[in-house]
Amino acid sequence: MDPDIETSIISDNDDGSISSSWQEKEGGNDAMKQLEDEMKLLRWHKVANESAIQAAIIRTKNLKKKDKVLKAEAESREREMHKAQIRRIIKEEMSKPLKVSFALNL
Repeated sequence: MDPDIETSIISDNDDGSISSSWQEKEGGNDAMKQLEDEMKLLRWHKVANESAIQAAIIRTKNLKKKDKVLKAEAESREREMHKAQIRRIIKEEMSKPLKVSFALNL
């Protein structure tokens, strides 16, 4: 094997991103180990991303269910308030004396 092999090095940055750089390494074993380490890191990030996506999907489903329940409860409260208002108006009107005027045309 060629003693001067270019290999890619992937490293985690402090901000969570991944950077890649090329370096010359001596010996094929070092290059192979470097590639294996790179693949392990990439697999780890893949699993972490898949887990984060699944968690986001679950949170979204739960929020949608919660929103549906809250909306139904709010609509129910509004209907009850409207019924109470109608009952109050009817009660007020029923408590007033009925005014009747007669017009006799003979």
